[in-house]
Amino acid sequence: EGERLWGGLADLSGALQVEAEAALPPDPHDPVRALGDFLEGLIGRAGAPASRLAAVAVGVPGIAHTGGTVSHAPSLGWWQEVPLRSLLQQRFGVPVVVENDVNLMALGEYFQGAGQGVANLALMHVSDGIGAGILIGGHLFRGARNAAGEVGYLPLGPESPRRPQDYGLFELHYSSRAIRRRLQEVAPQEAAAAGGRPVRRLREAAEAGAPWAQELFADALRHWAHALASITCILNPELVLLAGDAVDCGEQGLAEIRRIVTDLVPDPPEIKFAALGGRAALAGAIAMALSLAEETGYGIEAEP
Repeated sequence: EGERLWGGLADLSGALQVEAEAALPPDPHDPVRALGDFLEGLIGRAGAPASRLAAVAVGVPGIAHTGGTVSHAPSLGWWQEVPLRSLLQQRFGVPVVVENDVNLMALGEYFQGAGQGVANLALMHVSDGIGAGILIGGHLFRGARNAAGEVGYLPLGPESPRRPQDYGLFELHYSSRAIRRRLQEVAPQEAAAAGGRPVRRLREAAEAGAPWAQELFADALRHWAHALASITCILNPELVLLAGDAVDCGEQGLAEIRRIVTDLVPDPPEIKFAALGGRAALAGAIAMALSLAEETGYGIEAEP
C-alpha cells in the first residue's frame, strides 16, 4: 500500500525462485527508480543474467490505465498519470504489464487461493486504502477506464469536505489508517499497542468488553458489510473474499458481516477470508507475467 516493495522472480513454469521485500522512499519521484533497483536486485540474487528476463508484471495501489500509466495512487503521491510501463521497459528492455494491486490479489486467489474454480468473484482488500478486484467469467473486469473496483470512493461514512487528491470517502473513514486514527483519538494507549495491526487491536479491545471499542468495531463491520452488499447487488458474484487487515476482524466479525449482508440483499454470495495473505498479489503477478511472456514469445527473437 505504497510503503513497501514486495516481489519475486519465477521461472517459466511459475515456480518462485527468489523473493524479497524492501521499503519505498517517501519522495513520489523515487518509487520508479526504487522499483527498477529492486528488480535488478532480484535478478542479481537469482544469479541469472538480465538477458534471461522474459517479462515483468507490476501491481500498484492506484488506477492502472491501458497504456501502462498509473494515476490516483494517493499512497504513492501519484495523481497525474505516471508512465510506469514505458519507464520500466526502457530500463529492462522486456515487455511490462502494470496492473492494480488488488486486481492481482483477486487473480492470485483465483489461481492458487480461496477462489480456485470460482469464475465470478470479488475480493475487497482493506489496508491504508480500500479496493476491490473483480473477476467475471474467470477474467479481470477493469471497466471502461480501468477504474472498476475503486470501492474506497463509495459514499459510505460521514460526508466531509475532500480534495480531489484525498482518499475516497469510504476509505477515509473505514480503512486501517482510519481505524488507527480513531484509536489514537479515543484510546491512545491502545493505538500505541496496535503496531501495524489496528483492526486486530480494536477487535481484542471489543472482545475484552470496552464499550468504546465495541461501538467502533461494530461500526467498521457494518460499513464493510454495506460495501460488500453494494458489490453484491451490482455484480451478483458467487464468492466475495475479504483480504488485508479485514481478516483481523476474526471469525465472529466475519459472521457478523455475513449476517448483515444476508439481511440486505436477496441473493447473498458466499463470504470468506482470502487464503494467501500478502502472497496473493505476487501469485497474480506471476500468472500475468507468464501470460505476457507467452504472448510475446518469451523474449526469443525469431530466426531470419
